[in-house]
Parts: sequence; structure tokens; C-alpha cells
Amino acid sequence: MGHAPYRYPTPDGYPEEATHWQSTLLWRWNFASALAENRIKGTRIAVEKLTRKLGGEEALMATLLGRRPGEEERAAFRESGAGLALVMASPAFQRC
Repeated sequence: MGHAPYRYPTPDGYPEEATHWQSTLLWRWNFASALAENRIKGTRIAVEKLTRKLGGEEALMATLLGRRPGEEERAAFRESGAGLALVMASPAFQRC
């Protein structure tokens, strides 16, 4: 999501604390939203087909997060109208 591997300027790597990433939230959201809605030239995500093949929305979230989603994450996914983008822009996805 915009950070090249091994390109952080200090040897300790990209920080894990949220304060370091807050200024990138809007950029990540815009990218995730465009990707999830197939608005990036040369990309195509068949969200319904992918969700079905994985076994449903919870399985999709678990695949992206690397763990089972929490209750709040499941509710936000369903209620947002942009669940895939929400997961991809979330701090939990960034840690995968």
C-alpha cells in the first residue's frame, strides 16, 4: 500500500505504532476503495466470486487479515457498504 520493502530510511524498518501511519489513512482508503471498486486501470477484482470461493464474507476477511475478524470488524464490513475497501485500509490489514 505504497511502501516498498526494505526502503525505510533507518535499519529498524517501518514502525508498527499507529501514530506513524495516521497521516497515510486517507491515501490508503482512496487506494483500497479504488481497487475494490475496479477503478484502477489494468486491475479487476471479482469480489462476489472471490467471496463465494473463499466461503463467505467472514472467510474473505480472515484471508485478508490473517486471522478471524472480531465482532466489530464483521459489523463494520457488513454495514459500511464498502467492506472490502474498509478491510484493506484497516490497520489490521497493514500488519499482514
